[in-house]
Amino acid sequence: MFGPGFVWLAKNLEREGLMHIFCTYNAGSPYPAAHSRRQSVDMATHSPDAPMGNQFAGAMGAHSQNQKNLAPGALDVQPILCVNTWEHVWMMDYGIGGKAEYLERWWDRINWEVVLDNYNAVSSVQAGRQMSNWNRSLNMV
Repeated sequence: MFGPGFVWLAKNLEREGLMHIFCTYNAGSPYPAAHSRRQSVDMATHSPDAPMGNQFAGAMGAHSQNQKNLAPGALDVQPILCVNTWEHVWMMDYGIGGKAEYLERWWDRINWEVVLDNYNAVSSVQAGRQMSNWNRSLNMV
């Protein structure tokens, strides 16, 4: 990766077993719904009991389960590992040409058991979300 940002390992939430490695530059986000969107209501201060025009707004709070507006071309993923490539992370210890050494040492110190735990936790979160959707559909019947 050339330039500052992050490199992510993420689990695909739509296709079991599929993983992705991708970069986000500067302050980019790996989350597919983190893109410019109109949000007229602040979900952090809005009462969930009050009538609303947009039931799909917000990334947190009571309406977050409805959030599935993906940016064009986005994949529905959940990050499980990340490396920071901003120069302030590695330059002080490894010098101007030390990015490769920083990344090699970072790679040698990854706790793959934790990464596996993250991978498995995403599965249970996704299954819980599917169960929640299933329960909601039962309540509508």
